[in-house]
Amino acid sequence: MKIVIRSMDGPKHLTLRFPLVFLKTRLAARILANNDEFKIDAKELHKRISSAYKFLKSYIKKNGHFDLVNVRSHEGDHIQIRL
Repeated sequence: MKIVIRSMDGPKHLTLRFPLVFLKTRLAARILANNDEFKIDAKELHKRISSAYKFLKSYIKKNGHFDLVNVRSHEGDHIQIRL
């Protein structure tokens, strides 16, 4: 996943790269399962995340990368999250 933030103040911009493979780790599942909003076992959550990750990878392979979020403010700032 790539997060790009561009400012109208000049050529300043920020690009963050976050590997999606981190989402399917047991650590990520444990972190989400420890959240009080989720009432789910970490093992069950890990299985669900893994299946969603497989679907996402196959979708990207078949259709190419896509923008998850693409926002421009009225001030001209631009935020883009691309998978």
